[in-house]
Amino acid sequence: MGFPLLNPETGAALIDAVENRDFGKQVLEAAQGLAMIDEVFAYYAEHESHPVVIASSSAIGAADQRAQIYAERFYRFDPAAYDRAATPVGKGVASLVSAAQIEPKDYRAICFDGPAIVAKYFYGWNAPDAWYVMNFYARRTSDKATLALLSQLAGISLSAMVRHRKRQTNNRFSLADLEQRLARQAKALTQREQAVCARTLAGMSAQQIATDLGISRNSVLTYRQRAYKRYDISSAGGLLAFVLS
Repeated sequence: MGFPLLNPETGAALIDAVENRDFGKQVLEAAQGLAMIDEVFAYYAEHESHPVVIASSSAIGAADQRAQIYAERFYRFDPAAYDRAATPVGKGVASLVSAAQIEPKDYRAICFDGPAIVAKYFYGWNAPDAWYVMNFYARRTSDKATLALLSQLAGISLSAMVRHRKRQTNNRFSLADLEQRLARQAKALTQREQAVCARTLAGMSAQQIATDLGISRNSVLTYRQRAYKRYDISSAGGLLAFVLS
């Protein structure tokens, strides 16, 4: 019939990879095999809540920092938010966001102009429990045939993310459990780093963690980044995979 199909082995590999720290890297590698993609960023967001990073990976560098800043601040100004608002539960949406559409200067400078990104391909699914989003960032745009393959990759990635989070929910731990697991599994972390990471895994935002621990929001981000660096982790999803390993 003339339309391209994504290699099923690629999809199977992504479904397996979502359970470990290589998910973002594998999505990026798969995307680069299809289109001119330089960075990927996946997250879920419970309704009326901030995004929680599942994975990020980049051929440019500093993707983790951009993902965290977006999840804490810039998601409110994302033009794709209009598409999300217009999408009913049980439906998905795909859109192209260009750098020119980004109005806040700091958002555009950090996430687009700095890494020379010209476009973001946004794919989202509005599930009953949360939004699941896969973003592909590019320094050059791709043609329609290529984007058809990228859409298939996004669909498989979103399916893997939904499955992964359902498993997380079924195995949800209390804050005390998370702190104990971190104390056993991540002995190189300081007590403050363990406290920050446990609350991150519990779904708390940086500001909520700051209020709970009586420290500044910037300190929360610093402690979390140090902890991630110690164990070569780039996201909350990667941290959970490490804790459960």
